Formats: sequence, C-alpha cells, structure tokens
Amino acid sequence: MKQETLNLIANIDENTIILPKSEGGVYEMYQMDSIADLRKASRNFMRTEKILESIDAKTSAASELVAGIVTEARIKEISKALDPIQATELVAGIVNIATTLQVSTGTDNTTAVTPYKLKEWANGTARKLMQNGYIKRPDGIIEQWGTGVTRGSDGINGTLLNFPIAFPNSCLAIIASIDTVSGVSILSIVPVNQTQYKVWGKSMSTNGYSDTMFTFRAIGY
Repeated sequence: MKQETLNLIANIDENTIILPKSEGGVYEMYQMDSIADLRKASRNFMRTEKILESIDAKTSAASELVAGIVTEARIKEISKALDPIQATELVAGIVNIATTLQVSTGTDNTTAVTPYKLKEWANGTARKLMQNGYIKRPDGIIEQWGTGVTRGSDGINGTLLNFPIAFPNSCLAIIASIDTVSGVSILSIVPVNQTQYKVWGKSMSTNGYSDTMFTFRAIGY
C-alpha cells in the first residue's frame, strides 16, 4: 500500500478537497458524495491495512524464537537431516524386516530376519519331514533320506530307485544301512544321477542277491 494514500486518509477533515481525479488514480476509489462517506471508506481502508500487516507479520520467515513460514528449501534440508540411516555391520541405523521371499532367496543384505520369518520359511517348501523326506538349507545344500527294498531278482544290475526330490545339480554322497532281513549282511548303494540311485543287497550265507530292506541318507546341492 502506498504511503501517500495512508497519509491522505489520516488527515481527512471537513476542509479536505476531494479531487475529481488524481495522478495515477490514487484517489479515484474515494470519490464519495460527502466527507462522512470518505471517512467511512478511510476507516475500512485502515482496517484492511491492519489485517494485511497482521498477515505479513505471521508469514515472515520462521526462526528459533519466532513462528512463521518455513521455505520449501528449508523443509527439504530438515527432511534430509531426519532421514533414517541404513544399518550396516559397522553403522547403527534403521533396518527393515525381511520378507519370506527375501529369506528364501538369501541375497539381500539390508534387511533383518526375525524368528517368525525364519520359522515361516522353514515351514514352507524348504522341507518335507516324513519317512521319505528332505530339507533344503539356506546355503544350497539339500539333505534327503528314506527307506527302500532291494530286489534280489535285479541281480548284478542293482535296484534302481528314486530320491524323494531331484537334486538340482548333483548328489554328492549317499550312505545306507540294513534294516531287518535275516541272512543279509552286505549292502551297497550309489547315486546314478540327480533323481535316482542304485542299491544291492547280498546274503553272505548264499552269496546271492536278495531282497533287502534299508534306510538311506543322501547329500547334494
């Protein structure tokens, strides 16, 4: 608001001459029929000025002691300062909880595994706890176990049987033990491929191949 306009309004009285037109149109909005009308308009004008001054005071820049407006740049600066720090092996900070998929994949190094998520993963497709079953470990190792019976009629060729599940890459080792068959004292077992193994049972008394119950354990990846 122009200061000359404020000065004009503050000094209005009965002797004030109302000009028909002023330079720059300063007085045009106050062309009233009487001095009383002009005074009334001036009071409203002054109230508006006070409101504007009040608004201006409340929209000044904020500081540690004065409430006011915070610029967008300052907001960004504060937000950056408050951003959480990602926790690492050496730095304390914020860490998110890993999902079951992240636990299963085992490649993310920015999240934490809770006991619940570990149990949830273990109870999923990573294991089958039955007589013929398996368990997949996080490091890629797969352990399998089960029972079976050799057929003496298979003779020297051995009995071909399947693992509970296929090893994605290879079976590294397999061992077996004889269960309960009288007269049998020799058992041999070898992996054939990712899905099958062969086993032989032989009687020491007859030196012939025989039906043999056994239990095995295999490890692969």
